[in-house]
Amino acid sequence: MPIVYLRMKPYLKEFILGMKTADGVSIYGKEPIHIPQKDRLGFMIERFRRKPHEGKTPARPLTAEDRKRYLMVEIDTNPLVANDDKRLFISDDNMVRIGTYIYNLFCSFAFDYVREHLIWQEKELPNSRPYKTMAYRAFIEDYELFSADEDSIRKAIDRDSRTLPFDLSGKKKDKKKFRFQPKNLPFQT
Repeated sequence: MPIVYLRMKPYLKEFILGMKTADGVSIYGKEPIHIPQKDRLGFMIERFRRKPHEGKTPARPLTAEDRKRYLMVEIDTNPLVANDDKRLFISDDNMVRIGTYIYNLFCSFAFDYVREHLIWQEKELPNSRPYKTMAYRAFIEDYELFSADEDSIRKAIDRDSRTLPFDLSGKKKDKKKFRFQPKNLPFQT
């Protein structure tokens, strides 16, 4: 089977490899992963790949250090398409589109995980305030994101327009306090 290399940040690669179903079964498995064409990511890869032309070569890691930034994906070839096994080139623009899709997927998973963890903290630890950093660390451990740090998780969550529970607790209430109230108004009792 032909293999396509997708360039992305190392923690996004670890996230894709660490995705699991509700039963704890890995969705994509270990590298080289096999993405079904019915999957949105598989559809994007199938749509964007084409034959290399004008001397361009498909993306490949050059060194062992560079290998951390590439995700190896096996491609199902279509016997009805001529030279389908040679369609391994994905342009830089399309590589960015695939990376953006994976990052958005990462952000939504991280947001939901942190939200659920904050709710769990409030129920299990009622005398203390829920901490986001504990939720970030739990997300990193559960998805085995060894190259991620809390700052990347925080940025992924803060970019979401929805608010997490307990974010509003530190903000001022919308109650207006009148600093000056005149005495002897006709409607005062």
